[in-house]
Amino acid sequence: MKDSAPVFSEPGIFACRVMIEGDPTLYAGALHSGAQPMYPDAPPLVEIYILSFSDRNLYQKRLTFTPVSKLRDSAAFSSEHELSVAIAQDVQNATDIL
Repeated sequence: MKDSAPVFSEPGIFACRVMIEGDPTLYAGALHSGAQPMYPDAPPLVEIYILSFSDRNLYQKRLTFTPVSKLRDSAAFSSEHELSVAIAQDVQNATDIL
């Protein structure tokens, strides 16, 4: 949303809990915070993959999240395939923790 920037200062990959505006469900998620080492010209960001989430439009919805456990530091990979493999492992690790 334009009226508020993501606020989370610790960089890395985390297992997290997520709430979606207007939805009472507490979801599990995998969170990335900080720089994008694979894309050095891209700005830092906060992004969340919500586990076992049905495909719904979340545009204009406010999300709140609570980090539960740090999975790893952000890292650059030699290919997008290696990045995809690491993301799949992060999602599995978050699932196991949550």
